[in-house]
Amino acid sequence: MTMEKIAICHLNGRVAPRYDHTDEFLLVTIRNGKEIVGRKIAGIVAVPSSDLAEQLHILNVTVLICGGIRVALQNTLKKNGILLIDNVIGNMDDVLARYMDGHLSPGDVVS
Repeated sequence: MTMEKIAICHLNGRVAPRYDHTDEFLLVTIRNGKEIVGRKIAGIVAVPSSDLAEQLHILNVTVLICGGIRVALQNTLKKNGILLIDNVIGNMDDVLARYMDGHLSPGDVVS
C-alpha cells in the first residue's frame, strides 16, 4: 500500500493564482493512487515564501499543485523532494479529479 500526500494552493474553492501569496493549502492523502483517504484545509504559518517548501516537506507533501510560482521557489521545492505541477487554473474538485485520473499537467486550465 502506497500513500501520497498532495497540496493544492487554495483560494475560495479554486487553485490560488500565486504560490507565494497563498494563505492555505488543501492537503489530500491518496492511497494506491486511487482512493482519497484524507482531505483537509491547512492554514500556513506566516513565514517567508522561501520557507513554504520546508513546511510542505514537514507535512510529508510529495506533490504541489499551484498557479504561478517564481523559478527560485520551484528550485526550493525540488530540493525538498516535492514534485511541482504549476500554472494550473481551476476549481479545486475538478483539478483534484484530473490529478487522480493521471491527466493533470503544468499549464492546465480545468473547467
